[in-house]
Amino acid sequence: MTKRRNFSDNFKASVALEALRGDKTVQEIAVKRQLHPTQVAALNQALIVFVSNLLEGHSRFHLRINTVQFLLD
Repeated sequence: MTKRRNFSDNFKASVALEALRGDKTVQEIAVKRQLHPTQVAALNQALIVFVSNLLEGHSRFHLRINTVQFLLD
């Protein structure tokens, strides 16, 4: 039986940002990062929900819109 792989938060964020940029398809990102396309889509969706919660003020974290824009560029 194989051991489950654990991914760092930095890895998850970089995959999600790559998917959010839209330069590559989910399939291309999955092949490059050795992930299943469902994992890439889930990370992308989690990032979208997290950022929307930040901007709506439903989170304990507060970021300026400029910081979010910097992350997306």
